[in-house]
Amino acid sequence: MKMNQDNRKVDLMGVLKSYLFPAVIAAVSAYNTSSDYRLKTDIKSVVDPSTRLLKLKPINFAWIVDGARTDGFLAHELAEEIPDATTGEKDGTKVEEYVTSPAVYREVTIEAVIDENGNEVEAERTETELVSEAVTAERTVPDYQGIDQAKIVPLLVAALQDALKRIAVLENGA
Repeated sequence: MKMNQDNRKVDLMGVLKSYLFPAVIAAVSAYNTSSDYRLKTDIKSVVDPSTRLLKLKPINFAWIVDGARTDGFLAHELAEEIPDATTGEKDGTKVEEYVTSPAVYREVTIEAVIDENGNEVEAERTETELVSEAVTAERTVPDYQGIDQAKIVPLLVAALQDALKRIAVLENGA
């Protein structure tokens, strides 16, 4: 730590890191969801977690964009058991505006302004002038569904607890 002119502490390394490594600092993220009990009402246990968990259909797939393989779910199938873990609708679409022809501009030279004594009052300059406006249109495009993986966790925990209780009963001589 150094002291600045006003005798305040300055964290030079912190400042330096934020300038030199902005991507690294920005990559450290925390996604928190409000979960304080004071924000909730009508609290109940997760109903029949094991049965619901068995209805989920995990898959392995390749992304169309780059062929990378990963494990996951199809959002519309996951929505059947955990609706609040998904966004959007199956086969959803939206209308978007797009440019069919861009605006056209040209450079225009504005001559210098000379007063009656031959003195330059304003220098010669160039300005950009709009020749024609952009032309836009609308089209219908996919509105893809999404999944909030964190919303699956409570069901997983409840199902695991359910299974562990059943195992304990079996181990203790049913």
